[in-house]
Amino acid sequence: MICDDEYNALIKATEKLYEIYYQQETSDIQFSNALKMAQSDLISAGLSRLINASPAEIIYSLDESPEKEFGLLHEAAKTKSQVDVTVVAAEESYRYASQRYDECLKEKTDEVKNS
Repeated sequence: MICDDEYNALIKATEKLYEIYYQQETSDIQFSNALKMAQSDLISAGLSRLINASPAEIIYSLDESPEKEFGLLHEAAKTKSQVDVTVVAAEESYRYASQRYDECLKEKTDEVKNS
């Protein structure tokens, strides 16, 4: 097969991306559930601004907060942030593998045309 190495790298990058997307979906659900469960506690603790905050804002605010009852929310926000960063890296890896495979195919096609 033409461009075997590039093709195999693309397949691995695709599989990894799907795996990471699944992790992202799971972390999104866990974060959403943790936020819903903590909503009334956030309001009573004077942290109602966090109800619509990003995971990064929640992490920062709860790191500074003496309230320990928000451990589940804090952990879910950390996990979501980490997975989101991993998704960006996996997407970049996939784009790079796809580009390398396309370039290889073009190069091999040009070689056949020129011979």
